[in-house]
Amino acid sequence: PASWTEKGGAARPLTKDWVTRYQEAMKPPIGMWIRPEPPEPPEPDPCYIPELPAHLVFVDPWTGSQNLLFVCDRHEPPEPGETIVVPIKEVYLTINSAVLVRVDNGHFIPTTAMSMSLDVDSWTWSFSASIPGSALDQVKPAGDGTLVIVQATINGTAYRFAIEKITRDRTFNSSQLRVNGRGIAAELDGPYAPQMSFGNTQPRNARQLLDDILTYNNVPIGWDIGTFEPTDWAVPAGVFSHVGSYISALNVVAGAAGAYLQPHNTARTMDVRLRYPTPAWEWASVTPQFELPAAVTTQEGFVWTDKPKYNRVFVSGQEHGILGQYTRSGTAGDLVAPSVVDPLITEAAAARQRGRAIISDTGRIATVTLRLPVLAETGIIKPGNFVHYVEGGNTHIGLTRGVSVAVGLPTIYQTLTVETHVEPV
Repeated sequence: PASWTEKGGAARPLTKDWVTRYQEAMKPPIGMWIRPEPPEPPEPDPCYIPELPAHLVFVDPWTGSQNLLFVCDRHEPPEPGETIVVPIKEVYLTINSAVLVRVDNGHFIPTTAMSMSLDVDSWTWSFSASIPGSALDQVKPAGDGTLVIVQATINGTAYRFAIEKITRDRTFNSSQLRVNGRGIAAELDGPYAPQMSFGNTQPRNARQLLDDILTYNNVPIGWDIGTFEPTDWAVPAGVFSHVGSYISALNVVAGAAGAYLQPHNTARTMDVRLRYPTPAWEWASVTPQFELPAAVTTQEGFVWTDKPKYNRVFVSGQEHGILGQYTRSGTAGDLVAPSVVDPLITEAAAARQRGRAIISDTGRIATVTLRLPVLAETGIIKPGNFVHYVEGGNTHIGLTRGVSVAVGLPTIYQTLTVETHVEPV
């Protein structure tokens, strides 16, 4: 216990004046008043706009250049149902940039020209570049067999490649190198990946099979499956069996559903995309990802190919498979395509997607090539996008099947290969 002693004294009155505002009182009106919500602040512009004082934010390592390049990167793919419309203009102005660096040390690699291409039948990019002979040490691999990875940043979008071949061409007072390679997905193929046996001792679905392939002794190898467009289906134990590299095994599973593999630009990720997400005869009602006017294209061409007009196909598995038939809607199904047998056709979902791909690839097909600049609105248009193309009063809609990019500053052009089933005029 503790005791406290305080002194006390007589208190003095304290007088203090208070002043406050007032108004004549009134009865509140009938009804209810709700305080309005304050307006939401506008969303910040996704682009970095420099102003003084400037706070420089660097995303990529220093490339050795003495110039500062400010890029507004709006190259994300469009949202589902959203169409990027390129307006008709008298002049299209682009500010092109292309930089090549070595990833492991960030060293700038001088280059006079670059090219790269990708299509639905290739699971990774192909790449080539011309550089001075004096830059040999910057692309030459180390003695341990490690792949040399370079990053090409084209109009603000990065792509990574593995250098696989170097060719030197020397003339009087001049030495040039030609480097060739593929996207970093080359790691999944020979000679960098071993030949292995793949299978499923337990029941799995198709997506799980893909994840299992990207392991070694049940340990992930550093690669992942990203977007998986096909409708998944179950695969009983013991059905999947393959001998080959990682990429060949992935192709076997994806191909069973009429799908293909598409690499990420820089990450170790593979997307699985359907060759025909919508039957070809229904493309007229599809909302395209891009709408391109004839004014933006510098060159165009058409190639017609006539294929058998099949309207029905039988697709079957083997021991644990099913027998399915796919018939084009609105037809009698009297023109039957050669039957397809695949061990992984174990459910109706797989048979339906494989049959759609077979019957869609029939009849008269026009392959359109469009050459256009790499615009800020579109970026580089990869395979698998629906494109609405307008020329001479005619409209065409098709699915991009390939893209090739030619970099020769100050110009950068991309050439699209578009499959269309609407006969051009």
